[in-house]
Amino acid sequence: MVSNQSFTSLAQGANNNDNNKGKGLAFWLIILSLCMTLFLSALEMTSVSNALPTIIQELHGVDYVWVGSAYVLASTSFLPASGGFAEAFGRRITMLIAVGLFTLGSALCGAAQDMNMLIGGRAVQGMGGGGILSITSIIVSDLVPLKERGLYNGLIGLTWGFATAIGPLVGGALAQNGHWRWLFYLNLPICGVASALVLAFLHLPTPAGTLREKVLRIDWVGIALSTLSTVSCVIALTWAGIRYPWSSAKILVPLILGLFGLAIFLLYEATLARNPIVPPKLLANRTSLSGYLQTFLTPVVSLSALCKLEPLTLGP
Repeated sequence: MVSNQSFTSLAQGANNNDNNKGKGLAFWLIILSLCMTLFLSALEMTSVSNALPTIIQELHGVDYVWVGSAYVLASTSFLPASGGFAEAFGRRITMLIAVGLFTLGSALCGAAQDMNMLIGGRAVQGMGGGGILSITSIIVSDLVPLKERGLYNGLIGLTWGFATAIGPLVGGALAQNGHWRWLFYLNLPICGVASALVLAFLHLPTPAGTLREKVLRIDWVGIALSTLSTVSCVIALTWAGIRYPWSSAKILVPLILGLFGLAIFLLYEATLARNPIVPPKLLANRTSLSGYLQTFLTPVVSLSALCKLEPLTLGP
C-alpha cells in the first residue's frame, strides 16, 4: 500500500532519524518480531496438510479441504483491507490486531472439538496471517530507505521460504506422534513475545484525525468488492474437481462472478475510489507491475509444490 503524502513525509522523517542514529537494538528487535510473526503465518499455511489425516480421524470430519482453504481464503480477503487499516489507524495498532487475530485463531484450532470449529479457527487465523503478511512489508518500507530495502526484504523472503519448506515436515511429525494440537498451541507464546516487541519498540507516526475521519478514510466499497470477489473465486477453485466437476454450473457461476467482480474492483479503484487500496499508479509502472506479477506467480508455484496433498480416503 502507498501512504498518503502527509504520512509518507512523517515516515521518511523517521527513516532519516534512524539513518542518522544508526540501526540499534530496537531496530533489530522490530525486525526480529516481524520475522517471528511472518514465520508463524507461513508455517501455518503449509504445515496442516500433512497433519490432516490424523485430524480428520480424530474429529470425524469430511470437509477436510476447507481446513486449508479457510486459511487461504481469509488471508487473501483480509490482506488488502489490512493495508487500508494501517493507512488510517497506523502500523502498530494494525499489526497488533493482526497478531491478535492469529493468536485467537490458533487457540480456537488447538481447542477444536469438531471440524466446524477447526475450520472457523483457521478462518480467524487466516485473517491474522494475511494482515501480518501485508503489515510486515509496509513496516519494512517505513523503517528502511529504498537503497537498503532489498536486503531486508531478502530476510523477509528467506523467513517465508524457510517456513513454507519445513511446514509439511513439522505438521507431519507432530501428527505422527499424536500432538497435532501443538501445531497451533506453540504459536501462542511466540505471538505473545512478538506482540510485546512490537508494542515496546515499534514507534512509527500515527496518522492524524478523529476516529470518524479515519473510518471514512477507508475504502470500504473497494474492500467489499475485493473480498466478495475473492471469496467467490476461492469457493469455486476449492470445490472444482473435488465436490463438483469443472464443467458444473456450481463451479462456473461463482468463478465467473468472482473474476467479473475483480474486474469491477479494479475499475472502481481506478475511477471512483477516493482512497483506493490499490492505487492505479501502482499498476501503471512497468517495473512495479512486473514485481507484482512475480509476487503473484511465485507463491502459486511454490505452494503448489509444497502443499500438494494426496487424495484422502475417508471411511472403510
